Amino acid sequence: MQKQAGIIDWARGYFRRSTAPKGEFENVQSSNIEAVKYEPERRAMTVRFNSGGVYEYDNVPKHKHTQMMGAKSKGKFLNQHVKGHHDFSKVDNDGNVENAQDHFLKAAAWRGYARAV
Repeated sequence: MQKQAGIIDWARGYFRRSTAPKGEFENVQSSNIEAVKYEPERRAMTVRFNSGGVYEYDNVPKHKHTQMMGAKSKGKFLNQHVKGHHDFSKVDNDGNVENAQDHFLKAAAWRGYARAV
């Protein structure tokens, strides 16, 4: 039970951040991605998809952002080198992290890590 409580406490602290990074999006040519912004001081890359979804990827090195922006297929680069390699949060239209803590806790409960949720 102590391990489960530790995971829940970690998730609550991790998701206290309530807003996406500030800055300007750079429009890109892609069939899947509309725009990208990067904040080097936070190592955060935010991707706005053509579908309207916005996701922030954490701990992305500057060189990865630079490589993605230069890639012929930005969507393919994102799928191969960012997704699955970096934590992410869904961001709503106002720049707020959208129920990230709830999503994490539900996923943890579903996997059996935190049955108290």
